[in-house]
Amino acid sequence: MNKDEFLQKAAELPVYDAHTHLVGEALPAQDFWQIAHYFWFLREMQGAGYPQDYENLPEDQRIDLFLHAYQKTRSTGMHYAVSRIFKDLYEIELTDKASVQQAIRQVKATSQKPGWAKEVAAKGRVAHTVLNREEHTNFVGLDTCVWVPRIDGMLQQGAQKIFEAPNRAEEAARQAAAVKEQLSAFANRGVTAIMTTINHLGKKSYQNDGTAFADLDDCLIYMLHAICGTAEELQFTVQFFLGMEWGFCSVTAPVNRTDRVLNLYGIFEKYSCRFDLVIASEINNMDVVQAAQIFPHVYVGGMWWFNFRPSTFRDAMEKRFEALASNKSYLSISDSRCIEWCYGKNALIRKLMTDFLLTKIDQGFIDEQGALELARDWLYETPKSLYGV
Repeated sequence: MNKDEFLQKAAELPVYDAHTHLVGEALPAQDFWQIAHYFWFLREMQGAGYPQDYENLPEDQRIDLFLHAYQKTRSTGMHYAVSRIFKDLYEIELTDKASVQQAIRQVKATSQKPGWAKEVAAKGRVAHTVLNREEHTNFVGLDTCVWVPRIDGMLQQGAQKIFEAPNRAEEAARQAAAVKEQLSAFANRGVTAIMTTINHLGKKSYQNDGTAFADLDDCLIYMLHAICGTAEELQFTVQFFLGMEWGFCSVTAPVNRTDRVLNLYGIFEKYSCRFDLVIASEINNMDVVQAAQIFPHVYVGGMWWFNFRPSTFRDAMEKRFEALASNKSYLSISDSRCIEWCYGKNALIRKLMTDFLLTKIDQGFIDEQGALELARDWLYETPKSLYGV
């Protein structure tokens, strides 16, 4: 096949988005500003001078300031996603005040249009979307939702209770029993995977044999063992989100740590359940690939938080292409809060992937058919195998 045929076939591949914040009863953006003020793009615009108090401005003034910031961010990945949202879904290029006003009218209209979410998902070939909050899973007009319960509270609060208990060993046993009860209840409802963030561990995860509770890290590692041991019994996939930390300022920040993934090796070695590593810290992109190369049941997921940038995607794809079988990693976690942003971020991912694969075809590392099969794994088959339908 020629380049155009390859691009056409790649554009038709389905996408499995393994982490979103969609709300089932309000999938479309309710107005233009829900798209324009999406968290990541808003940060970039504010870096370009967009005001912090934008919500208090008259809309006419806000449009002028938006247009200035929009043009100043033209080189960013998020700008590309916004431009694709409006070009592809609304046939609008945001160039002047009249075009923004037109976009405001059209987004308002589609927010009330029956079937709009389904139309957007179909245009982006979005087949499945993972949610972590059960109350948001009641999708209206779109059959893409997969529920993967988020268990940060169970992990963190359980560790804190152990640490604060007069008898830590007794409390640890109670928390382990509570873990088993909760995860078993999930399994009885058809759940096959769980998700949690993990703070940096100051100790290696194999060091706690169930008797060490000297500090909070010991208690956290104990809870990790309890969770992963039960996940192994239930044959759950465990999705770890890594790389964001509190304590450096008033918000979370990406932190590269050389031992972040290494300190989890004891967990990976002890338990046979599948682990999916989603990373937010750029330098740790190599570490998660190394873990997946060492352990057959460790997988590498999409790019999270500050790791969602064209340059980090290109670098991560290079590492994964060279070191891992195609069914050991995937690319899409959009973090989207409306279906339009799910479309836009996945449009960016698909472009970065096809550009990368065309280069590999030109270099002779893979042929067109092999590249399409790899692309299908990266976009759809790998996360589907981890999280189901």
